[in-house]
Amino acid sequence: MEKQKKNLGSVAFLPLIVFLVCYVGCGITFTLMGADDPFGKFPRHVALLAGCAVALLLNRSMDVKDKLNIMTTNMGNSGVMMIVLIYLMAGGFQGAAAAMGGKDSVVNLCLHVIPVTFLIPGVFLMCCFISTSIGTSMGTIAAMAPIAINVAQGAHLNVAIVGAAVIGGSYFGDNLSMISDTTISAAEGCGSEMKDKFK
Repeated sequence: MEKQKKNLGSVAFLPLIVFLVCYVGCGITFTLMGADDPFGKFPRHVALLAGCAVALLLNRSMDVKDKLNIMTTNMGNSGVMMIVLIYLMAGGFQGAAAAMGGKDSVVNLCLHVIPVTFLIPGVFLMCCFISTSIGTSMGTIAAMAPIAINVAQGAHLNVAIVGAAVIGGSYFGDNLSMISDTTISAAEGCGSEMKDKFK
């Protein structure tokens, strides 16, 4: 093992360089372009994930599973660090889904399909679908609450009930979504299968 570490030499710094180029380089570039919140344009967790991916590509003679085990063990507690990596990947996926306009397109589609008389249960089902699809309750509330409140006021519905429908439907994304970081970390943390957690 020590021999393999020595053989990498200066190439071992490549994951750190990738992280710095991705995060700091993009931040400096956006600063020079005069963008608002320049270091927020390229999220830290995505840059960190890119660095981790490069680290896993080094030393191709070793299996990826062994590399992950070594990496998480040297980061601290292997089980806890695996959960951290899962959080990073889930956050990247949720960010990509939001950037593609996934939430907005589903909201617009559902508002065109749902009749006004079924608006409150429709908002609840819409929030269930969106939160389960993107794996986050708070992201769903942030996306749906302003739209649902405006629609409720325009349709002269009880705003409190519509808000409750949004919040109730959104929490499906925390515990009933296969890509939710809460669901994955709960199953990973206690060493159970995902299907057992849902049961």
